[in-house]
Amino acid sequence: MGSGYLIETIKCKQVEMKIVIAGGRGFIGTHLTEFFKTRGDEVIILSRQGPVLWNPDTQEIDACVLKECDVVINLVGEGVVGRWTKKKKEKIRETRLRTTQFLCDTFEREGLYPKVYIGASAIGYYGDRGDEVMTESSAPGEGFLANVCVEWEKIPSRLVEKGVR
Repeated sequence: MGSGYLIETIKCKQVEMKIVIAGGRGFIGTHLTEFFKTRGDEVIILSRQGPVLWNPDTQEIDACVLKECDVVINLVGEGVVGRWTKKKKEKIRETRLRTTQFLCDTFEREGLYPKVYIGASAIGYYGDRGDEVMTESSAPGEGFLANVCVEWEKIPSRLVEKGVR
């Protein structure tokens, strides 16, 4: 049997994972949810509209949804489109940092760690560098979004020592 057979076997295999998406009702979350469900994965959406209790402002979550969770995807945060007033910038920053901190604190408090944590950071991490080619190993840029991204990505880095990818 050639390698083509192996590739086709992998493509056809149904993957069933438990995936929790914070902010799953937004543009990206809606599409990810649809994609994962068509694969046969269980998707749980954390949203203020329910059905799972989730409110990072009041530090409330139904933590049992994290039990035996394979992946947590964090997409929460104020949209960056629009005029960046002082209030808007603070909301962009705080919604990302507070939510990520709350998720990570919940993992630690409950001892329920996903196998994988994905935080949707932003291209703004690199700042405006003109035509310079960026890679995953490129240093952060300067400016508001770059600073927010650096702060934001530091929070879940502590999960690595708990075995979370």
